[in-house]
Amino acid sequence: MAWSRPDLFSEFHLPSIQRDETLYSWCTRFHRLNLGHSPRETSLALFGHPQAALRHDIPFFLAEFGQRTNEFLGPPLDILRQRTVFGLHAKFLPLEEELAIAALFTKDDNSLGRSQLGLKKAGKLNGQLMHCPDCADSQRHEEGHTWWRLSHQLPTSFTCDAHGTTLQKFPLQQLRGVAASFVLPKPSGQPTETKRVPPAAMHHLAALTAWGLHIFSTDGPRLTESILRWCYRFQAKRRGLVAFDGSVRLQTLRDGFMAHYHDALPYLDTDLLGNIDGVNGGFLAYVFRKLPSRRHPFKHVLLLNFLFDGTDEFRSVLAEVLQILDAAGELGCEQHLRNMQAELLRLVQAQGQSLSQAAPAVGTSVSSAAKFLDKKGDVKRDRRPHVVGTEKEALLRSLLADGVPRTEIAAKAGVRRGFIKDYLAGHPDLREAWESAHRAKETEKHRLQLQAALDNHPGLPIKAIRHLPQNGFQWLYNNDREWLQEVLPAIWKRQ
Repeated sequence: MAWSRPDLFSEFHLPSIQRDETLYSWCTRFHRLNLGHSPRETSLALFGHPQAALRHDIPFFLAEFGQRTNEFLGPPLDILRQRTVFGLHAKFLPLEEELAIAALFTKDDNSLGRSQLGLKKAGKLNGQLMHCPDCADSQRHEEGHTWWRLSHQLPTSFTCDAHGTTLQKFPLQQLRGVAASFVLPKPSGQPTETKRVPPAAMHHLAALTAWGLHIFSTDGPRLTESILRWCYRFQAKRRGLVAFDGSVRLQTLRDGFMAHYHDALPYLDTDLLGNIDGVNGGFLAYVFRKLPSRRHPFKHVLLLNFLFDGTDEFRSVLAEVLQILDAAGELGCEQHLRNMQAELLRLVQAQGQSLSQAAPAVGTSVSSAAKFLDKKGDVKRDRRPHVVGTEKEALLRSLLADGVPRTEIAAKAGVRRGFIKDYLAGHPDLREAWESAHRAKETEKHRLQLQAALDNHPGLPIKAIRHLPQNGFQWLYNNDREWLQEVLPAIWKRQ
């Protein structure tokens, strides 16, 4: 039979495509319904290419496919967006880039198209088919046949949205990413036992799946890397992960990211993330340091799920970013991240607050605030008088000699706790006197606490006493055990 341009409508049966069915799945059913013996011949009939139909994630030669099927499944671009994993990648691309890459798949440059999507570096996320046996059972029961669900093939999908179970990898024989044959998922014939995944890991896998499906199915602003970077930085600021100068505390963020996904890491393709637990922070450094590249959607979904408490919070931040970008551009976004500096200037200049008051109010240290103001050079501020040689020093020495706790001294004398520490380091005799007096005060306080607990709860075992608030026992056990043994020997019998 000549396969140059067959009349598919007259010679073959073209099945209707199912809800959420992939293009590869439809080609497989076409192959079986028309008693195809050679997968390559079927691919030639549909696409004019012996391998195009066997690319299970993103088939190519779609313009030829559209002509041969008389666009039975819709225009090539719609098929790419709605029936292949390209649809998820497209959400993260500017429109002009999406159309340029789509043109590569609709014509004959499949290799370049995959390269520009970053698929050649996607590791385990390529070349696998995922399925839910319970879905296959339902499909067979309701429609008489099974099919591959696109929502299960997204690189962000780990669980079935219909049954809540982990997706299973289907063994697919391949050669260089091309399926050796047309296959469909097999029903189990009985309820499927959920794969044993710890609850904490399962929670993360389900959340990542939900994020991917939300992005894939939601129309809205394109999540280009330049826009997402501002969203990430804005949200990092809300989480206290942005420094006073507007830069992201990358090491702190990296540590939080690793702790967040600790239980789920064994189930993720960590090869794609780079050396994320290393000093450079893997792909996180590339995202926040504005290095040119195209991130795989899986990386963005991981970061979105880590930083945001759900899609509603993300959409709120996204709207804020887009509004600022529209009104003031990237400079406006940068100023938003650095508004701590503007607020510090307002508190110091307009309200006359001291740095010790203003710095904590904007979420930075006094030293960082001082460096910023000194660098500007034109900011007048009230400076605290020196402590040494003033009445404040006399009050400080008196409180230290009495053994008053340093936090209380800082409040009464109006000095920083760090200054008290440095002052004691420079006056060893006073430090020794303060430590002795402070220990005496602490000892007396905890003895009274324990005695009160014993008096108020006669007959209560020490194990129970130790759970009472302000019982004093543990401090005395660690620091004054002889008193416990000699003065109150009866308490040892009550344990």
